[in-house]
Amino acid sequence: MRILKEYIFEGRVSKEDKNSSDYKYVLFKVPKKAGILQISYNYSKGDNVLDIGVFDSKGSFRGWSGSNKSELFISENAATPGYLHGKIYPGSWKIILGLYKISQEGCRYTIKVRIGGINRELQKRKIIRPFKQEYAETPKKRWFKGDLHVHTNHSDGAKSIRDLVNEAMTIGLNFVALTDHNTISQNLHVEEYESSDFLLIPAEEVTTYYGHANVWGNRKWIDFRRRSMEDFQELIDEVHSQGLLFSINHPEDMNFPDGYWRFREVSRFDCIEVWHGPWSIYDYRSLIWWDSLLQKGKKIVAVGGSDFHGTDLPRLGNPTTWVYSDMLSVNNILNAIRRGHVFISRYVNGPQIYLYADADGDGRVDSICGDEVHLSRGDKLTIYAEVKKAKDLEFKLISRGETVKIEKVNSSYYRVAYRTQVENDGYFRAEVIRHNSQESDNAEISEVLALTNPIYVRVKKQKNERNIDSF
Repeated sequence: MRILKEYIFEGRVSKEDKNSSDYKYVLFKVPKKAGILQISYNYSKGDNVLDIGVFDSKGSFRGWSGSNKSELFISENAATPGYLHGKIYPGSWKIILGLYKISQEGCRYTIKVRIGGINRELQKRKIIRPFKQEYAETPKKRWFKGDLHVHTNHSDGAKSIRDLVNEAMTIGLNFVALTDHNTISQNLHVEEYESSDFLLIPAEEVTTYYGHANVWGNRKWIDFRRRSMEDFQELIDEVHSQGLLFSINHPEDMNFPDGYWRFREVSRFDCIEVWHGPWSIYDYRSLIWWDSLLQKGKKIVAVGGSDFHGTDLPRLGNPTTWVYSDMLSVNNILNAIRRGHVFISRYVNGPQIYLYADADGDGRVDSICGDEVHLSRGDKLTIYAEVKKAKDLEFKLISRGETVKIEKVNSSYYRVAYRTQVENDGYFRAEVIRHNSQESDNAEISEVLALTNPIYVRVKKQKNERNIDSF
């Protein structure tokens, strides 16, 4: 590589810098006829964590790797995973430093930038075609199994996309969402893996220092630089303006400081990741928050995601999100999630709950989880559940935060019916649980092995009847 320009930047960020802004920008000039950028950085570790990303002279996002990579390159036809290859425009580029954790003593950093001419070997690399919106189709509506929260080596995951796809297909998943942190370089590879029985969903985990969220289906980069409640509301509205879905990730997880969702006052989000990796006390608390929103009349879809990074735990597909869809395509899977046609199970082959409603009393089901049933006050409603692979576990039917039916499952295929008279708006959802202690029925020590989204009940208003909030 013929070196055109080299820079070394040294500096320090303080706790005060972090308090005033989450990001620091370092500018450098790229000369004409540049073909490749090589960037490396290091910083004083200890209690400090300094993330890194790049914007080009057009102001366009060119990549993000958090603190996972200390070296990166960008060229016209290739780039480090997590970064976008493309034209190396002349002018002023920006390195963005994310001030994730800054100690009281501050954090010193050194950044080295090498700018080279066009590399003939890199020029020969294949340019990846933009992915299509539809990837694969199946001939009839059915339940598809997937993992909605997965990382690859395009952020801090250990596996390549190819290795991830091979593992997902081996264990029996039908789809996986590529939710790498704050980047979309992984989405350029989606089309390479399209098939009739497996789907990659383009996505991004918008990873802020005040909570994480998955955006599914995005072709364009979603800006993660958010700090206030107003910023997050704008983020949700921006996602919806593109016809995409917004899901709050692991809202109660206190294991890492930026994972806990700070802004509970935001509205109009689509989903909550109530089940994040192996079931834990934090998932139980996320479940409580979600159910409290249901009790207020909100329709928020519960989803699960393993947050797989390619190491021992969590395992891919733990949990597995089941989606009832017309076909295996991005639009159809996301539309089915939007409608709440979703249940979650511990593993690909774990316990399953199929929740139905019979609203007209003819003995045939009319609705599944996520659907609304509209009845008059005093009408009868029957809720059915088919429970599979849950022998010796417990089935729970829940309405307005209360357990209305609980019984032990005594066979590998179990059918449950619950009949009620409708008086007010409400919902019914189901769980399969196992008590970790036989001496206590405390819900906090019960392990959830499967759960459904609700069937919603809406009472028809009679003529001259006031619109009373029944929740």
